Order: sequence, then structure tokens, then C-alpha cells
Amino acid sequence: MIHVYHGDGKGKTTAAMGLALRMLAAGRRVVVVQFLKDGESGEARLLGEHFGVPVFAGKVSDKFTWSMTSEELAATCELHNGNLASALADFEGAQEGLLVLDEALDALSKGLVDESLVDRALDMSARGAFIEIISDIPEYCTVIFIYDLVAYKRDGKMKKLVAALDEHVREVEFCQQDRELLLRWIKRRFAADGHDIDAATADHLLFTCGSLMTDLLPEIGKVSAFAKGQSVTIADINAVVEPRLEARVFDMTRAITAGSYNEAAHILGELLRQRTEPIMILAAVGKELRQLYTARMALDAGKDRFWLKQVWGMNSDYPAKLLLQAARRVDHRWCQDAVQACQVLDRRMKSEKNIDSEDELKLFLMGLAARR
Repeated sequence: MIHVYHGDGKGKTTAAMGLALRMLAAGRRVVVVQFLKDGESGEARLLGEHFGVPVFAGKVSDKFTWSMTSEELAATCELHNGNLASALADFEGAQEGLLVLDEALDALSKGLVDESLVDRALDMSARGAFIEIISDIPEYCTVIFIYDLVAYKRDGKMKKLVAALDEHVREVEFCQQDRELLLRWIKRRFAADGHDIDAATADHLLFTCGSLMTDLLPEIGKVSAFAKGQSVTIADINAVVEPRLEARVFDMTRAITAGSYNEAAHILGELLRQRTEPIMILAAVGKELRQLYTARMALDAGKDRFWLKQVWGMNSDYPAKLLLQAARRVDHRWCQDAVQACQVLDRRMKSEKNIDSEDELKLFLMGLAARR
């Protein structure tokens, strides 16, 4: 059986370590491999020091991967491959047990671990059972698999699975609408309510609420009911829509870069009063700071918003334009220090006991403002 723990919230590693303790109590073999981590978290130390669990940690540098040199990336990949190979050798022969691959998908997506080693770590019997199931579905029965977490991609090396998919499975891709289609749809929805909206204002709606039609539909209804004039304005949108977390965090970081700490503190207070988990806020802030850092580097290198849009896979150049505006108010060193400070706090929130995450988050934002 394969468990995949994912999401931006806190607790994935802790949950895996809890399962490891249950396996140990049942007399089963446990081996832990940590990718892009130093093995110093409380749970990892507990398993290694008190229960004799092999913990293979893999971290060459304290930097984020995208700021590592090519030599540091190569060293990290070599360490990961060696750790995973050692763990597989250590696990070999165990009749039943648990192999924890902490942050393996992140390392895999960045090319920092050999895919063939990860493939070896997967339970091949589970893949065989899946092939058997899809090969024996009755004609009167239809089974739908919704592949929603990451992009669907076939691996040509899994020849038996690919052959079974080709013979028994019909693949249907539901693509996200591009910006032009979404803008036309938004204009039609507002027109049905007796309003019009220009492209720039519609871009602001997409940035604030996201691009999912199911989320946009009720927000369009609220804006239409609120708007007094024929044309919908940005002020109308800001007055009534429920902004996604990423949009609020952008407003918060924009306020900090503009020197408006009171505004930033007000936004943070609202998010906390809405019971948004501090670790989720920090994750969104971390992404925003990385994007801001990239925007600052784009300015330094003479790149434009279209380059930034491509780098981050944005659906439109509107958020890239906003990022470049914010990046003009900070320098390279501020961005670098902010990203590193965010990394340190993230590690502390995930590893320290009895930490007051809300207060630490407030102090972190004050520190960002002070660096301005």
C-alpha cells in the first residue's frame, strides 16, 4: 500500500512518523529517507536515537533549491541517490514494514533524485494489482479515475502498465481555460446581469478569486448585485468578493514593500481572525517572497513581465505586472534575506514544540518591515 501525504498545511511528516511508531510497536521494519531535510526534526531524532530506526537525511545546503549553484544541486542529487540506495538495501528482505520517503515528490520534481531509484521503492506488486484490476473490468461497468493532484504523464518505462492503459483505458483531459476564454466567459456572465466589465478589471477579478469557474460564479453574482453603475469597477470587486489566501498575502507583502506595516498587520489580523492556520499563511508568504525575488532578479537582468509569467507558469501577465511593481521598491539583498528568514521560520514552526506560531508570524512580518 502506498500513502501520499500532501498539501501546504502542517503535519505531513508528523503523521508519517506516527504511522512509523505503530509499525515499530507491531514489530515491523521501519526505514526513513528525508529529502532536502537535515534529519534534525524532533520526530526523526526520536526514531533514530531511541528506536534505532535508520534515518537517511539529505541536505547539502541551507539554500532554496532555485538559489543553489549547479555544483550544490549535483551534490544534493548525489547525496539523495546514495541515501535512497542505502535505504533500499537496508529494507531488503523485510517481509512487512514501512519505508518513509519524506519530500520525495519535491526532490523528484526538481530532478534531485534518480527516478529509477524511486521506482524501485514503489511496491511493484501494487502496480501489478492495478494492472490486473483494469484488465478485468466487466463490459457493463465503467470505472472513472480522477487524476487531479499532479499533471497526468505516462512513464514509457512501465511497459506493462502502459500496455494495459492503451488496451483498456480511455484518457480524457479537462484543460483549464486560458485567459482569453475566461475573460469572454466573465463578460458574458456580467452582461447577463446587465453590466459590462473591461479586460483589466476582469484580470483583477481572476487574480483576486482565482480561475476556477465554480469559485468565480458566486463572486460575479455578488459584484453584479453590488455594482451601481453600468460598468463594474475594481472598487466594486474589492468591496464584496471573498479573496483567496494568495491574493490577501500579496496585498500584505505589497504593503510591506511600500512601507505600510499597519496595513500589512491589519491584513494578517484578519486572516488570523478567520482561523487561517499560521503555517498556511507562512506557506503563501513564502511563495510570494520567492516570486518577488524572481521579479527583482528579472528587473536586474532587464527581463519583462512576459518572462516572469513564463517562469512561474502564470495564466496571465497581470500578476507578473503587479509583482514587478512591488519588486521595484526592494533590492536584491532584501529579497534574499526575506526568503531565507521565511525558510528559517518554516523549519521552526514544523519542528519546535510549544512555538507560538501567530506571534512568530507577527514578528517575522515586523522584521520584514524593519529591513525596509
